[in-house]
Amino acid sequence: MPTITLKVSTTSKVLGTVAVLLVLGSVISKLLVVELELTSLRLPAKLFDLDAERNLPTSYSVLLLLTSASLLTCITVLDRRQDSPFWSSWAVLALGFFAMAFDEGFRFHERLIDPVRVWLDLDTFGILYFAWVVPGLLLVVVCGLYFSRFLLWLERPMRSKVLLAAFLYVGGAIGVELLGGYHAELHGIENWTYRLIATAEESLEMLGLIVFIRALIDYCSLHFKAIRFEFR
Repeated sequence: MPTITLKVSTTSKVLGTVAVLLVLGSVISKLLVVELELTSLRLPAKLFDLDAERNLPTSYSVLLLLTSASLLTCITVLDRRQDSPFWSSWAVLALGFFAMAFDEGFRFHERLIDPVRVWLDLDTFGILYFAWVVPGLLLVVVCGLYFSRFLLWLERPMRSKVLLAAFLYVGGAIGVELLGGYHAELHGIENWTYRLIATAEESLEMLGLIVFIRALIDYCSLHFKAIRFEFR
């Protein structure tokens, strides 16, 4: 039978290279449009804007999330066949990543900003300016508690990679978003400081996903050696 060999180091390098090119594309396009005032490039520049929606960086982030969800689905099926005690945790993660991919594509979490601001009822919001971070932080705490035993069950190298991936992703998606919200409320978003904050946020998210994908491939190579798909 024909086989497809997936090399962990090569996969990581390819994914990382694409992420770096997208970040550079975003920064360069902003320089050309904002600093050099090449307004004719405004529309193409939106294709690379890390802080915009439905463009190349967004599509790539969705692809990374779907790749993670697909790998988690494979692990769920195979661990269940091996009667692993935590196969259901893999399943919850898979569903969660499919939901994250959907949210990344359509930005549903941003629709929470206004309702949460009304609920908070503050004069100034500071780091909570992008108020969706409040339910986001609550979700992180709930997930941390739910997956605590699962994380302790994982082998130490795998656990370290998963925690690093989570730290990078959550640090970007929520941690840097808090900083960006504080700056946006004071100075707006049409300035280079905010653009650099947004770039750091998206970069950390992509890096966290790439680290997580590498960790999942490592887990598959250690526990399953080879995965065969049959189409009937």
